[in-house]
Amino acid sequence: MSGHDRRGFLKALLRDAASAAQEVREAFKDEPAQETVEPFRLPAPQQAPPSRELLSEERLLELCRELGLESRIDDVRRLARTSVRLTRATGPSKSRVGGLADLPPEFVWPTYGDRDLAYVGQVSLDELAATGADLLLPADGLLLFFYDLTTSPSGLDPSHRGGARVLVIDGASAMRDTSHPPSLRPLPVQPSCELMVPSPWSFQAEALALSDEEAERWDELRSRVAEAQGVELEDKSPEWFALHRLLGYHDELGREPEVECELATTGIDAEDYDKYYAHREERAASARDWRLLLQISTDEELQTPWPAFGRLYFFIREEDLRACRFDAAWAILR
Repeated sequence: MSGHDRRGFLKALLRDAASAAQEVREAFKDEPAQETVEPFRLPAPQQAPPSRELLSEERLLELCRELGLESRIDDVRRLARTSVRLTRATGPSKSRVGGLADLPPEFVWPTYGDRDLAYVGQVSLDELAATGADLLLPADGLLLFFYDLTTSPSGLDPSHRGGARVLVIDGASAMRDTSHPPSLRPLPVQPSCELMVPSPWSFQAEALALSDEEAERWDELRSRVAEAQGVELEDKSPEWFALHRLLGYHDELGREPEVECELATTGIDAEDYDKYYAHREERAASARDWRLLLQISTDEELQTPWPAFGRLYFFIREEDLRACRFDAAWAILR
């Protein structure tokens, strides 16, 4: 088991232990008290900082050569992606997580079954365009995210279709909507761009069949890339981060959400482990077409329930992203 896998396993184990402890407390809450025991609590996630700068492709390739990855330069270039960190704004911003949505007068609120979806947040495409990064997104408007926070569908079952929606609107006539109370506390955010390279043990890098030595050098490349941009890799830290991001690569919790999206959207219950592993290999190539659109992490500032709400991922196929078909996005809750 790799260092990355052990780290992920231990983090998942801690979350499961916290959930189990909560269940035990609930089961015995009406029993006579025998002894006061301090409940086990996971430490709250730490606030993630913005990126200091976006690493250039030239510097990325220099790092590859310094680490002896010359033969993998094409792979690194192909898999490197620009991500946008969404961290607390220090000035005025139209982008936010939680709070109230900015909507045009004619907007029809999205529903799931007989319920209105909860507003999760919005990203100003104008503010993203101002970063100068090539993000495969429209140059203006607002990108809105909605999710059913009432039942919190995992996204692993095909029946969860419609439990999340992503919409793009013209922001020119949008005004603060007060018809729906906020589901999350408002967190104004600002974008900062970060170049990301996937973990050598991730699903996206799996097809590279890296040798052990190459994997170690690739992992060191990730660390150097993060350090050059003033950020820390979560899988290299004992902490969890309250880290919200747009595009790039998700910060991992559990199995591969790309595979889960591919299975669930094609009618296969990804929650069934037997079905998951029975279909994983045959669907792997198609699953790699899924890309992270938005990641919302549990965050004390948002008052998300921790650890029940670890991360909410919105994924979309690359062809749909390029065509701005945001209604094809799919959400996975960890």
